[in-house]
Amino acid sequence: MSLTAPTPTGALTQRRRSFRQKVKLPAEMSFGDRTRRLRVRVVDMSATGARVTGWCEREMPRTAGVLASDRIALYLDSHGTHVECQIVWHTNEECGVRFCSPFRHAARA
Repeated sequence: MSLTAPTPTGALTQRRRSFRQKVKLPAEMSFGDRTRRLRVRVVDMSATGARVTGWCEREMPRTAGVLASDRIALYLDSHGTHVECQIVWHTNEECGVRFCSPFRHAARA
C-alpha cells in the first residue's frame, strides 16, 4: 500500500493491489504452537489480506514472540475456514495480515 498526494480536500488516498471489502466477521487468531488463541474481528478483507481488530498488544502471547512478519492462523467462524497469514503491520488495537495460503476447511476440536 502506498499513499498518494493529498486531494484538494486534504484527504490522503490509498492505492492497493486489490480491492478491500468492509466486513464484520468474528474470528480467532492462533499463534506459535496454535494453542494460544485470541478472539478478534475481521473488519475488511481483500484477495490478498485483511485488517483485524480486537488485537491488543498486552494480550499477545509474549513467549510466542509474535511480531510483524510472524505467521499466525486466522480462523473465520462464520465460514468454518482458516488461512495461514503473515502479520505485516500492527498497532495496539489492530493489525494487518497477508494471506500466505489458500483458505481451508477448519477442522478444529
